[in-house]
Amino acid sequence: MSLATYKQKVLQYTGTGVAHSETGVGFALNDGKGIVLIKGRNGGSALGGCLRTPEMSGSDSLLLAAAAALVTDGITAIGADGFTVGVNNRVNQLNVVYVAICLSIGTGHYLKSGTYTGDAVDGRAITIDANGWQPDGILLAGATAVDDVWRGQQMSGDESAILAASTQKTDLIQSVTSTGFTIGAD
Repeated sequence: MSLATYKQKVLQYTGTGVAHSETGVGFALNDGKGIVLIKGRNGGSALGGCLRTPEMSGSDSLLLAAAAALVTDGITAIGADGFTVGVNNRVNQLNVVYVAICLSIGTGHYLKSGTYTGDAVDGRAITIDANGWQPDGILLAGATAVDDVWRGQQMSGDESAILAASTQKTDLIQSVTSTGFTIGAD
């Protein structure tokens, strides 16, 4: 596993309630390999978090830990040295302190992102890398109003954790495989 091109930076900023840019990442996020995850640290209505991946277009980003569809006022853009936030309270509520995790996927096998379309077929294999890449964990975040789900290799059976709940559920991410993961019908 090569980590030579994988990069990460954690930034902290205070929400202004007005759309603005945050810079100082130190590497390109807009090269088709940048991922930004933002979570409020203190109070307010900044529940859950917000995610933007290279697959998202326009000003789309995804609210995490809520059954919510894509929004256009969260992380509205990723740039050469940072990102732009809109007015959504999950990324920019006045006087709330936020932590932004900025990642560059690079060319190695440390982190991958992608998309697939659900079809309610139980036991469907999703291939991330046909040449072999077994992740330690999978985060699924839907573009429509569905629960966001996490599964780590250490989970047993076909259990997954819903981010907005304290319990685990079966038939979501059923297993982690040598090339990706298997999903259930839910």
